Amino acid sequence: MFLTGKVAADDGSHLPTNVMVERVCNSKVRQQIYADPSGSFTMQLGSVTDPTLDASADGGTQSSLPGKFSGTGIPRQQLENCDLRASASGFQSRDISLMALDSSAKNIEVGTIVVHRTAKVQGTTVDAAAYKGPKDAVTAYEKGLDAQRSGKLANAQKYFEKAVEFYPDYARAWYRLGTVLEKENQKSAAHTAYTRSTTADAGYLPPYLSLAVMASAAENWRE
Repeated sequence: MFLTGKVAADDGSHLPTNVMVERVCNSKVRQQIYADPSGSFTMQLGSVTDPTLDASADGGTQSSLPGKFSGTGIPRQQLENCDLRASASGFQSRDISLMALDSSAKNIEVGTIVVHRTAKVQGTTVDAAAYKGPKDAVTAYEKGLDAQRSGKLANAQKYFEKAVEFYPDYARAWYRLGTVLEKENQKSAAHTAYTRSTTADAGYLPPYLSLAVMASAAENWRE
């Protein structure tokens, strides 16, 4: 079985070159691989780097030859209480649970492991304001970013709407909501969201740029 996915920073910044993806089962690291420079990764369950496959509570083990895997997948109990997480200096990830995966498949796309910066790295800037606010609002915002990066716009819209419901002055969430609505061709609602973002934080530039682009497009259409 191969697990494929991607690691991405929620602020769109570049990741360090040594991003480690770990499979953790029952609080124990079972497997570690490095993501490539673009953040993509492929993890083979049962490779030589993962001699201990059984992630169940009884702690049993199962050997595997390099490059070999069962044509019918692996037992589901070997994915119980297992998560994927990304590890990199200055970043913290939201884990992806493996419990619900179809363990009979050979290749599974697990989606994007979203990481956010917890420390400033020289030469980069951190949008700390994106994480200032009530915990429920920030959690919804992060889930919205994850859904948006995965192309799940309906879910992203729902989470960003929750974020601004919890925290009406959440400029970053209003802006992100606007980007989703614009992609869904809800131009009027997107314009409103961008405007709310500028009202919540007059110094936050992205919504002004989006409004300017919308105004220019409308003018060209009239011409």
